[in-house]
Formats: sequence, structure tokens, C-alpha cells
Amino acid sequence: MRILVVDDEPFCLTLTYKFLRENNHSVVTASQVDEALQILETIEFDLVITDILMPNTNGTELIRHIKASNKPIPVLAMTGGFENAQADYLIEAEMFADAAVSKPLHKDQFLEIVEALGNA
Repeated sequence: MRILVVDDEPFCLTLTYKFLRENNHSVVTASQVDEALQILETIEFDLVITDILMPNTNGTELIRHIKASNKPIPVLAMTGGFENAQADYLIEAEMFADAAVSKPLHKDQFLEIVEALGNA
């Protein structure tokens, strides 16, 4: 499966990339929404995984753009949020994305969700 991963936190981006590559997925990464939108113009993906809280433009805007496109792609939203607001951000993510997970990621659960979305 070809997957675009968008996250402004280098550690999370690298970890997500590693999890997916270990499971034989083709992965492209972006560290901000503007970069992801440019990539989406030139490459087709089977799934987009995006963080919600990012500087400048947040992941919710990316999800809205994807859902409004001619080729809506399944989206998995991730959020760690601030410790006391994590639940609120997860609820927001679930409102727009096809699925949502909270950080830190639990590898097996994360990959199970990825596979389910890719086979939908």
C-alpha cells in the first residue's frame, strides 16, 4: 500500500515510517500540511496518516482538503495533544478522519487500523 505520513515531530514521523516500512508499505513523508498538499498533487496514495496538531495549518485542514477532492482517500488521524486536552483532539480527529489513534502509538494496534483502512 502507498501511504503518505504527515507529522511535524521528527521522532513520530520516523517511527511511523519505520512501522510501515517494516510491514512492506511504500511510504512518503511530509513534515507540514503545505508540503503534503503538494505531494498529493503529484502522487496517488491508498492512505494518508496525519497528525492533527501542527504549526501553521493543522491536520484537520488537510483531512478536509482530502475529503473534498475528486479522489477521497482514507485518512488515519493521530494526535497526542497536550496532556489534558488529548481527548478533545482525539474527538476532533474522529469527526473528520476515517479513524483516529492517540500517541504514543502502539505498533500492533496501529498496523491493524492501517490494514483495515487500506482494505476498505
